[in-house]
This record gives sequence, C-alpha cells and structure tokens, in this order.
Amino acid sequence: MTPKKSVLTAAMVGAFVLGATACGSDGGHFEGKEPQEIAEAARASMTDLDSLSMSSDISGQNGMTGETESIKLNASIAGNGDCEGSVALGEAEADFMSVDGTGYFKANDAFWSEEGMDGSEINSQIGDSWVASPEGQDMFGAQFCDLDSFLEDLASGEGDSGEWESIDSDSIDGTATVGVRKTDDTGSTDIFVADSEDAHILKMVRDGDEEEGTVTFSDFNKEFDFSAPSDTVNADELG
Repeated sequence: MTPKKSVLTAAMVGAFVLGATACGSDGGHFEGKEPQEIAEAARASMTDLDSLSMSSDISGQNGMTGETESIKLNASIAGNGDCEGSVALGEAEADFMSVDGTGYFKANDAFWSEEGMDGSEINSQIGDSWVASPEGQDMFGAQFCDLDSFLEDLASGEGDSGEWESIDSDSIDGTATVGVRKTDDTGSTDIFVADSEDAHILKMVRDGDEEEGTVTFSDFNKEFDFSAPSDTVNADELG
C-alpha cells in the first residue's frame, strides 16, 4: 500500500490561492487588511519555514483511481527531510520516521494485506522492530517528509473561481486568528491565520463535493531531534 498524497494536496494546496474582497481582522495585526493581503502574508510566512508539524483528517477523490479515500496524517517535519509521524488510509495504519535519508516504519496487518502479504504473519516476524526501507525507497518520507516540496506546492496552488471573504474566527490554542473563506463551484475553504506578524496558517477547513476535512499546523521552526531506531528489520528480508 503506497500512501496517496493527492487527497491532502486537493484540500491543502489546491485550496490555497489568492483572491480579493472584504476586509480583515477587527483590532488585530490584520485590521483593515483585505483577504488578498492576508493570504499573501500567510503564503510568505509558510514558505519560509524550516520545520512544522501538521495534523489532518481529510476525505476526497483520489486523482489517479477516482475512488473516495479517507486519510489521517500526523507528522513533524524538518527542513532536512527528517520526520516522524503516523498515517491511516482506510483500515491501513502505519507509524513512520525518516532519519538521515533512511525510512523506517511499523504497520498493522491491514497495511501488509494491501501489499498482498499475510499481515499477521509479517507482524509476527517483525515483533516490536521497525522495518527499514530499502535504500532510495522511503515511500513515507517521499510522500510526507519533503518540507520544501510541500511548501512550494502550497505557495503555487492553481487559481480557481470564487473570491475570499472575511469570516468569524476564534483563538486557536491561545492564538488570535483571522479567518477568510473562498467559495467555489464545488464547496468552500476556510483558512485561519495567526493575527500577528508571523501570519502562520493554524488551520484550514475544506467543505466540498470532492474533498472535505481539516488540517492544522503547529511547531513552526521548532528544532526537532529525530533519532533512528536501534531495533530494525530490513524490508527486503520480509515475505
């Protein structure tokens, strides 16, 4: 089972495009600012990050298969490609990490069944060990741990119909936010931006015909300390 990034991309990247209408926050850093200015500030802030954590719960259509998929992702990502997190795609679940270019993961029986293998038998072989991916085949790291690629995609989302409008917003984890919404032919996207000079995106909510869900961001520019597991099994030895 190769994790699919397309559902995440549809909700987070394709939704992040610029428009102009209405005004920004009431009494905060963005007071009197139009949504396009808020979006510009958020885009600049996010693309300049060295690290972040994200948590998402999204369902949408896979662009390759046309099937509806639900994906839950939690990941902390450093700019050098190191990361750790967990992902659930349907019933298949896995914990993963990538350290110094090598990927490691632990997965449930359903994951291995998606790979055409006997999940119960494989996990009885692995025990509590981490599976080390073959060199150059870190599928989780390639999908979810390339921070530069993700932020570049976020900044260069393709335009669509509709315009931004201001919406009510509350504080998120104690941080005041300003909210903007874009409504298009298939639904709406709400973006909640820290109402401060940092202008980080704290939450994105998509409610559409083709995809829906929530993504939250935190740990901006945090110095993560990821260590490779000591107890590993080589992936090419399983079967």
